[in-house]
Amino acid sequence: MNVSDRPPNPPNPQPGHLLYHGGMNRSLCCLFLLAPVLASAQYKIYRIGPSGATFVQIGGLNNLDQVCGNCNIGSQGRNFVGTRLGGYTFFDPPSGYLPYGLNGITDDGWAGGIAYNTHISRTEGCVWDANGVPTLTGLVPGFDQSMVYALNAAHHATGAAHQNSSPTGMAILWTSTGGLSQRLPLAGFTQAEGRVIMDDDTIFGNSYTQSLWRATQWNPAGVATALSPIGSDTQSQVTGANRLGVVVGYSYTTTIYKGVVWTNGQPAELPKLPGAQSAYPVCITNGGTIVGASGGANTFSACIWQNGNVVDMNTLVDPSTPGWTLEVAWFLNDNGVIVGSGRYNGETNVYFIAEPAPASEVFPQDVTVSLGLIRLGDVHSLGAIDGDTFQVQRFVVPNLPTRIQFAATAVSPFPSISALTFATYGRMAQSGAFNQRLNVYNFQTGDYDLTDTRVDSFGTGFGEKSLVATGNIGRYRRSDGLMRGRVTVTQAGPASSSDWWTAYDRIEWRVRP
Repeated sequence: MNVSDRPPNPPNPQPGHLLYHGGMNRSLCCLFLLAPVLASAQYKIYRIGPSGATFVQIGGLNNLDQVCGNCNIGSQGRNFVGTRLGGYTFFDPPSGYLPYGLNGITDDGWAGGIAYNTHISRTEGCVWDANGVPTLTGLVPGFDQSMVYALNAAHHATGAAHQNSSPTGMAILWTSTGGLSQRLPLAGFTQAEGRVIMDDDTIFGNSYTQSLWRATQWNPAGVATALSPIGSDTQSQVTGANRLGVVVGYSYTTTIYKGVVWTNGQPAELPKLPGAQSAYPVCITNGGTIVGASGGANTFSACIWQNGNVVDMNTLVDPSTPGWTLEVAWFLNDNGVIVGSGRYNGETNVYFIAEPAPASEVFPQDVTVSLGLIRLGDVHSLGAIDGDTFQVQRFVVPNLPTRIQFAATAVSPFPSISALTFATYGRMAQSGAFNQRLNVYNFQTGDYDLTDTRVDSFGTGFGEKSLVATGNIGRYRRSDGLMRGRVTVTQAGPASSSDWWTAYDRIEWRVRP
């Protein structure tokens, strides 16, 4: 295998290490609900990682747009969790261990990764809770190394165990109550690794020897089943999966890699970019959107597969964020945010976060409704009569999203606030694939905040959705007391009809001094 014909890999593990969004509401990095990613969208590209850090490597992305990874701060290696806008927290390993990378982060803030035992010079799997408290997974008897590559909603982990002195190993399942259990390779293979763990503890990963790889599925009881390559190819590998059990990876015999989607165990080939030799999918959403890379001969482009088509992400870069060559897209979340790696102004192996550009650029149909200033503590009815609903009707172009935004401001009379909630009470008047996102404006960054955000699917029944601010709440209050909130309703996928309504009964601010 000529590794130069594959896109560059992140350090530990290889691409596709996924975590379920536990409170991640669901969970990892690449097992997501329908993400509002459109090949027609434009993306603003930003460098990601703690300020002043060098050697930044990203290992995961959750639905709060938080990333996790590892970096160097001066001469010291550190694991970190944070967002593009800052607020990075360092997740340190237990005493006597060095940080060796975080490989995924759940929506409730748990992370999985690897710690390095300085006493015996070996790696050991580790799980960190939302407060950064580490728990070592321990070692499988007869093996001197372990590593965690993925977590599920229950914070169960998968990864691998190896013996340094011999080419043997196995995939692992770890739980806080049951410890480590083994997942043996397919018959005829000497090693195995788990890359994705489902909520029922089904694991997807790979079995391998020194010269042969085979994509593998382990059911909750640990029974292994091979995922076949395409056609006459002899090898296959898993890189990602979604919550429906649809798996992505690649198939190959020589140095030509075919992108693969396995549905119910059956492989189907993905298209390559025009002129490319290989396709290399990494992450798939529940809606079937896939990100990864395509190319060959040491040249790769990050790309998106959707509805059977492949698009080069470099053609979607917003001109306001120039200087980037996007080589690999590793992660994709429910908000349409993508994390990958590439080149920036000549610097290589730089990790980026790609955020959908503002609505006026992304959405072919867009309407913004300003509610103006509402009095603190009041319930603001959008209708002419209390109980009526404010309705916006838009004709929907099939498979293209429409976004309707409601912006509401309020003034707090308090010089400081200890608690802040921005809430809506509403419904969709017609069913379809719709969701609602709540944001509050961060006056320190001059943009709507990515740390405190809430996304919900919407039905036809009324219900309150409340966004409770966290952390330094003062960032949401301007010096004159002004606060600004935004409600965004989006057609997240093909609608059930060519037209639809979005209806809200009220929007509320709640604060405490």
